[in-house]
Amino acid sequence: MSSRIPLFSRGIAARFAPLLAMLSLTGCGGGTSHIPVGQTPALDSAGLRRIVSSVRDTYHLPALAGAVCTTNGAPIAASVGIRKVGAAGAVTESDRFSIGSCCKSLTGTLVGMLVAEGKLSYDQTLAQLLPGMAMLDAYRGVTLQQLLEMRGGLPAYASNEEQASIPEMPGSNATEQRGAFAAFLLQQPPAAPIGSYLYSNAAYVLAGYIAERAAGESWEQLVQTRIYTPLGMTSPRIGPPMLQDPSGEPWGHVRQSDGSFQPVEESEEAGLLWAAPAGLVAMTPADWARYVQAHLRGLRGQSTGIPGLTPQIVRQLHQGPTDGITRGAWQLQPVSGVPSSIFIGSTDTFYAFVVIQPDKDRALVTVTNGVDPDASSPVNDLALAAVTQRVLD
Repeated sequence: MSSRIPLFSRGIAARFAPLLAMLSLTGCGGGTSHIPVGQTPALDSAGLRRIVSSVRDTYHLPALAGAVCTTNGAPIAASVGIRKVGAAGAVTESDRFSIGSCCKSLTGTLVGMLVAEGKLSYDQTLAQLLPGMAMLDAYRGVTLQQLLEMRGGLPAYASNEEQASIPEMPGSNATEQRGAFAAFLLQQPPAAPIGSYLYSNAAYVLAGYIAERAAGESWEQLVQTRIYTPLGMTSPRIGPPMLQDPSGEPWGHVRQSDGSFQPVEESEEAGLLWAAPAGLVAMTPADWARYVQAHLRGLRGQSTGIPGLTPQIVRQLHQGPTDGITRGAWQLQPVSGVPSSIFIGSTDTFYAFVVIQPDKDRALVTVTNGVDPDASSPVNDLALAAVTQRVLD
């Protein structure tokens, strides 16, 4: 297996400390007072485009895109830049971007709905959820909640070295391949004490497999019928955007030592699409914002627009420890003093960030197709922090 780029996307981890530190220092928002629906200062599409364009030019990214929403009306979105360095073609609002680990929330949301339906329980153990599947004794008592909060001791599979150790997964479809991965995973020694937090991509592949077993439908069918279709989301696809249309969708890029960005050919990822529940989904920023808007509405006690996803379920998905992630795959962290649910996702060629501030009735998603491997002060962190500051200020 190639180790050129991660098999799964990377999420909230030490790699993202620069962005989180920048957000804690910015002046966006300020204060924590709750405001009525519709009172958030308006930002029109032209204003958002000016912000995104200015930040993209400052940091010389291939492309930069974002979308904002409140509980009222449709999200507004803007995409600027080019699809691929060295080729013609500007990005449009119809272009898809990989959102990396930010799509883990889709899996957490599906599980939450299945729990509410009585098809799963957060207290069930892996031994109960996967009867007949061989697993190390250490994993048998891990609960579904521990799995979703990444406290089940499972290996991270975030580094190239870890991912290179994963054998090719047999199966005629993605569900069968996820089952094969589950069988492989549960024979691996725990990477951390059970109950302690360790970011794990593998945990969400396993959670996706558990969800599809409980529902009797594939993860792909579940996310389509239960989330995408009710919200009118037509753009989501599994895999890097260039797999769908190499000339008509954005490519991911890696920044070189001279400051230029090199496009990355990702066709080999076609064999890895079974990992989608952990972070291999691409969509337009507007569609991503539609999903995030459903969570914003739920957090403010309103109808989410998703049958079966009640405000109570949404609130539960956004509750949990502050030293890790919640059962719904969110991190709870103030952004400039404003209580927020956030997440960061990266495929090492795309980089994405989402922030929901229910007390301010607003949410933002932003993503770029250029990633800087310089972990000390990567330009993608600087750019996404700048968009966040300017949009939410």
